[in-house]
This record gives sequence, structure tokens and C-alpha cells, in this order.
Amino acid sequence: KIIVIGDIHAQADKLGKMLQEAGIMQYNNGKWLLTDDVKNGKIQVILLGDLIHGEKVYVGKEQQIALLNAAMELQAQANGYDANGKIKQYGPMIVLGGNHEKGELERIAKGRTIIRKGDVHQGIGPQDDYSLPNHIKGWLEDLPESVQIGGMDFAHGGPLEGLDAHGRNKRLWDRKWVRMNEEVAKAFAKRGVRFGIYGHTPQENGRVALHAGGLAAIADINRDNIGYIQV
Repeated sequence: KIIVIGDIHAQADKLGKMLQEAGIMQYNNGKWLLTDDVKNGKIQVILLGDLIHGEKVYVGKEQQIALLNAAMELQAQANGYDANGKIKQYGPMIVLGGNHEKGELERIAKGRTIIRKGDVHQGIGPQDDYSLPNHIKGWLEDLPESVQIGGMDFAHGGPLEGLDAHGRNKRLWDRKWVRMNEEVAKAFAKRGVRFGIYGHTPQENGRVALHAGGLAAIADINRDNIGYIQV
């Protein structure tokens, strides 16, 4: 089975609860320990990005770094390391990059906030702190933007490629695809997939919903709710 978890936005407790409930990990002396079902290939895990940046309140740097370290450690347990000592991005646990991971890297590179959400600061570090541990920065840079498994397409933003009117990557930012049934069908035919699962667009009442004529589902449901998709 495939477990797909949408936008977490620095809610470590919610992520831990879902990982436990889905049989992906268990706690061992306060640390996340991968289950044998994931190691043995019975469960494929996909996180759709936006692990960071609290939506309702700014979540401190220490808490966000701790969350990323836990996710990295769990992925290392699942996938192992490559010849260069980097965590393998593909394997039983895949973590995709979202627009907030991309925005954080741009924030550090440019020394200014990239994503704004009302009065809630969108950064790992507080205002005017543009630093990240090197291992965290390198991992965020390596996150893939999409993956295809079992005839399905997974990405943070949506199924369409290219840039939007603001020059942003549609795979990370696009929300207009939900009503573009023909364009989505063509994109799927080109990729050889039949269905897609995405995040990025908060769903009404915190429930998974189908879009683009039933061709895809959106799993961004964890702002006011808690849940994941099991396929």
C-alpha cells in the first residue's frame, strides 16, 4: 500500500501521530523508528512537501530543525545512503519538495522573506536569521519535485509543467489545474499515469477531494484536520 501525507507545515505532533497510525514508525526512547513493513516494501511512504513554515503561527527554528532531522533520519532508515554519504531520495520513503521548501532556500540565498502569509512569519529561522545547518540545506536542495509510482503521479502543487504567470514552477505552485480536465488528461497520457495526488491547495472542511473530473485528489487537509491518503 501507499501512504500519502500532505502539507504538514511544521506540525510535528500531527506528523508523528499519522506515521504511527499508518504503521510507518514507532517511538523508541523519543526517537522515530521505522517499522519492518516499510523496510520490507509492504508500505510505500510519500510526503508531498511543505513540511516547514507554520500556517497559523510561527513555529520556532529549533522545532522546525528537529522535525526535519526526524524526517531525514526516518528516510535514511528506509532508503539508506548513496556513495557520497547523502540520504537516497528514492526508496520506501520519498519526500517531495514543496513551494515552502523552495521558498526557504530562496529566502536564505537572497536574504529576504519569499513567501508571505498575513502576519505569520514564513521562515525556519526568525526574522533576519537566514542560516540553516548545512546538512538540512543540502537535503532540502536534493528533494525531488515529483515521482510516478504504480501508474500514479505525485507532486506538491499539481500535474502541469512549466511556469505560471508569476514565473513560478507549476509543479510546486499551481492551483488552476483543478478545473483544467483536458490539460490534466494530456499531461497524464504523456507521463503514462492514470491518476494524481497533490497537496498545496487546502481542502474545504479538511477532507480529501477529487478534482479535474476525478483524475486527481488533493491531500492538503492537515491545517485544521489530521489525515492522509492510503492507496
